Amino acid sequence: MLYSNFKDKKLSLLGFGTMRFPTTENGDIDVPATERMIDKAVSEGVNYFDTAWPYHSGMSEIVTAKILKKYPRESYYLADKYPGHQIMKSYVPSEIFEEQLKKCGVEYFDYYLCHAISNQDGYDKPYEELGGYEVLAKEKEAGRIKRLGFSFHGTKELFTYILDKRQWDFVLLQINYMDWVDEEAEFFYNEAARRGIPCMVMEPLLGGSLASLTPDANEILEKAAPGMSIASWAFRYVGSLPNVLCVLSGMTQMEHLKDNLKTFSNFQPLSEKEKAALQMAIAEYKRY
Repeated sequence: MLYSNFKDKKLSLLGFGTMRFPTTENGDIDVPATERMIDKAVSEGVNYFDTAWPYHSGMSEIVTAKILKKYPRESYYLADKYPGHQIMKSYVPSEIFEEQLKKCGVEYFDYYLCHAISNQDGYDKPYEELGGYEVLAKEKEAGRIKRLGFSFHGTKELFTYILDKRQWDFVLLQINYMDWVDEEAEFFYNEAARRGIPCMVMEPLLGGSLASLTPDANEILEKAAPGMSIASWAFRYVGSLPNVLCVLSGMTQMEHLKDNLKTFSNFQPLSEKEKAALQMAIAEYKRY
């Protein structure tokens, strides 16, 4: 497993996102299947797990904690998120945070994020007007949050506003080779890098749509890297960016995990020849 360095910590470049756990027919998390996947990930060196208050109707935190409990707390990094994007009048930041610690069965979070900021009101109301940021900053000062960041889905103007407004240890950004230009992911990545703020990556497969392209585009990539999956190109693209600490993958099936482990266990940044092939495949894909 390839690891990135964040101060004195070594994070697996592949992170396990817990939003898309396998489910049973009635929609509940398939706990045995999930446990097999997490155990496999841990055995192969994955040490970063990312959960959130709303995932799987609130059950992701509980199931993730139940499975990780068998491992020493210092052997993995756990990220959770404050649900400011779905704020209600009844939400009290300090109470939500306490509840999350309880649900996850931990005394601290290694990484904690203000979740899914997408518009001005979605930042100002929960974090400034209702004091969410101050609560979280105090928790960081107390050591119950080791690193404080935010996940983002908004405009360039809002991004710079938030970075100017407060201090952040990291950001979680939607980055993939389609959004790099089309959705200005390049700007967000470069702006964070310019300020010395490292990035985590979400949606490297753009909701799964980059796991397979069109037949002609797939053929270009298959010829350029025989034996490698189409999905691996997307992961290698973002994993090659120097300011990326961790690439999250919301894995639903064991085969997804195994393919990702293959990519990240012997990680190879994209060569110039492969970058050219990828651009050809993107152009072919966009024709449709």
